[in-house]
Amino acid sequence: MDPHVEWARDPVPLKWITHVLLLPISLLQITRYKLAKLTGVPYTTLIKILDGTTKNPQIETLSSLADFLGVTVDYLLGNSIGSIIEFELQMNGLSAEELAKKAGVSLHFILNVDNIIPEAGDYVAIEKIAKALGIRPSSLRSALARQEPPAYDGPSVAPEEALVD
Repeated sequence: MDPHVEWARDPVPLKWITHVLLLPISLLQITRYKLAKLTGVPYTTLIKILDGTTKNPQIETLSSLADFLGVTVDYLLGNSIGSIIEFELQMNGLSAEELAKKAGVSLHFILNVDNIIPEAGDYVAIEKIAKALGIRPSSLRSALARQEPPAYDGPSVAPEEALVD
């Protein structure tokens, strides 16, 4: 089975969470215990997440870890478009610069993809990135679609009308 497909189906890619959580331990040269203290996550919970014992961490735990790391919970779970691309870059041994060239999209787009509000042309760029990485475009399209602002289908009311008793 293709490891990319297996990872894309995993509801919580624990390998990605472990990778993301081990970065500050390595870069900041802190212990797992210190990371637990800094994030407010119980040490045993952190260890269970890191070793894969905990399959579905609580949202409060993920939120605390994501806040400390300065990322979204979606990124921590490997569901954001940036985390999917980053994971695939590592799997393919590519840099973001190489991907930009191979896909024919700007490096700025790749590096800032988690922060954009998608437009029609962005989905074309996503298709090119998926093709360059050799993955299904649907996983990138759905991650990008989650970044679209919500649509409001309710009645349109002027501010003055909303304040009337």
